[in-house]
Amino acid sequence: MFRIELLLQQGTQQDTQQPSGTDYSRIPVPNPSMQVMGHTSAGDAIYCFIAPDNAQSLYFVAPEGEHAVYREDVNFDGQPDLAVNTISGTSNHFFVLFVRSGSMYVPVQVPQLGYDLCNYQLYPQQKLLLSSANNGAAGAYHDKAI
Repeated sequence: MFRIELLLQQGTQQDTQQPSGTDYSRIPVPNPSMQVMGHTSAGDAIYCFIAPDNAQSLYFVAPEGEHAVYREDVNFDGQPDLAVNTISGTSNHFFVLFVRSGSMYVPVQVPQLGYDLCNYQLYPQQKLLLSSANNGAAGAYHDKAI
């Protein structure tokens, strides 16, 4: 089971610090096999897509539209994981992550955030994943989770 530990922090752009590090490159999965299986009571689509390397059915909820899938080692174990871009706005890009565990993918759930991971950045030296959302006021307010 994959576990994410969070340090929640709210503040302005001027008083928050990010750990030093570099992002890993996201490798797009070309033409992911994806279909809508139904809808939630809120009207969002329930998607199923087939993992490209093991044919596992993976599910996520998002507004209807096109959703990009990327390969990226998000838990720093040397195995490629999957990141699905569920929503993109002007300054925020939300992702659902599926971490490779043995021969299967396991969805990463972060109930403390109340939403999918946003604008995530990876810091491999510290083994940290930073989720940072722009919450308005022309970019002055941010929510961060490590």
